Formats: sequence, C-alpha cells, structure tokens
Amino acid sequence: MAKLRYTTKRFRKGEGGFTLPEILVTLIILGILAGIAIPSWWSVIESRRVDYAANQLVGDLRLAHGKASSQLTVYRACITANSATYKIGLQTDDASVPCAATLETRTLADGKGKTAPSFGAYVGNATMAFCADGSMEAPTTGAVCPNGTATPSLTGWTTIKVTSDGNPCVDVEINRATSRVKSSPTTPCPP
Repeated sequence: MAKLRYTTKRFRKGEGGFTLPEILVTLIILGILAGIAIPSWWSVIESRRVDYAANQLVGDLRLAHGKASSQLTVYRACITANSATYKIGLQTDDASVPCAATLETRTLADGKGKTAPSFGAYVGNATMAFCADGSMEAPTTGAVCPNGTATPSLTGWTTIKVTSDGNPCVDVEINRATSRVKSSPTTPCPP
C-alpha cells in the first residue's frame, strides 16, 4: 500500500499543465485560421443561397413551359428588376395586360424560407409567354403566341440574372425557339 501512494505522488509531481504563453499562442493561431476561413465560408453560403433561388426560378419556368405545351395554352412569367418576387401563371383573356393580377406571385427564397436573392437591376423587366407549340416569346405588350405559336423571328436566348448583392450571380437562360431553360453561374457579375 505504501508503494502505491509513493507511485501516485511521483506521477503528480511530474504532471504539468499548459503555461499561459502556450495557451496564448494556441489562441492566436486559432484566431488567424478562423480569420482566414470565415470569409470563405460566408461566400460559399451566399453562393448556395443564390443557386437555390435560381433553381427555384428555373423550376417554375420549366413548369410553365410544360403546362403551356400540355394544356395547349399560354403561360406567362413576369420578372421585375431589383425585386425578389415574380409572377407566373395562366395567360388571362386580355393579352394586352401581360402581368395581370391573376398571375401567382412567387418569392425567391434562399433555401431556408427567407427572401434574400433578387433579380439584378441591370437585367430590366422581363415578360415571357410560353406558347402551346413549346416556344417562348418575350413581348412587353400586345397579343402573344398567335395560333399557339411564337413569332418566327424570335430566336436566341433571354437571360435573367439572379443575384444577392451583385456577387455571386447566376444566369437563367431561356431559349426562345424551344423554351429550354438552363442556369449557369457567371463570374463576375456585370456592374
């Protein structure tokens, strides 16, 4: 028994803790690493928020295209610059009112139900009509999709930019001839 006490005391004498300078150096190194990592982490989070909002818009535009083709009717999408909301839905009887109150108002979300990203101010307003033949027009006023088809002269892509504060930025592009909707990140966002 005496030997056991002696051994325990011997280990206690040899035990040592951290000194104050060791703790301070460790905290300084952790602070430097956190200072480097946190800004990168926030940019990744911001990028995910914008991607989520762009994917929501792409999904809604694809749904409008699908409904227009399957129901042989016209679906509208109206996007306002510098806003986090847009309207989408079945074309009203009065085609001269492209963004009628009957369209459903949708809000861009950041993946957590919060409104965050918006459409870039440099995009301008976008009014799109998805026609029954699978094409898309981008008129500002007047009748759209006569006889269920788009005006043949309309070709190329309509681009909508989704952003949070100008950077990061995601382009949502709609092919006017086929209504194909795709999204791709752009770096840097235009001013």
